[in-house]
Amino acid sequence: RLEVNRAIQHWKTQGMDFADVLHKVDAPYAVYNCETQNLTEELAEPLRADGADLTVRLSAPKELTFALRTSGATCEECVMPGTHLLEIYRNRTRQVFGKDWTVRLEDPREEQVLH
Repeated sequence: RLEVNRAIQHWKTQGMDFADVLHKVDAPYAVYNCETQNLTEELAEPLRADGADLTVRLSAPKELTFALRTSGATCEECVMPGTHLLEIYRNRTRQVFGKDWTVRLEDPREEQVLH
């Protein structure tokens, strides 16, 4: 984390104005993917109890595509149905990023991407 106050008070910066450089940018979506990774970890945790896992990618601006991985599941049918997972993922994504986000789910048990 950048220590802005220390950088501003450093002796080499006396007389220099870094206010235009050292400011927080309000990004429209997760620029560095850390928020996306945190969300994915949160949503994947319950799946891991059944041996499944979850990955995510930013498929378009304000669009996340989650990919369910069931290859390690001991009981593929025990993993919650994709339509239920999609609703949970959609609600949580919109809580974190905003209501204008689109969410898709690639579920190997389904013939097409759920959205």
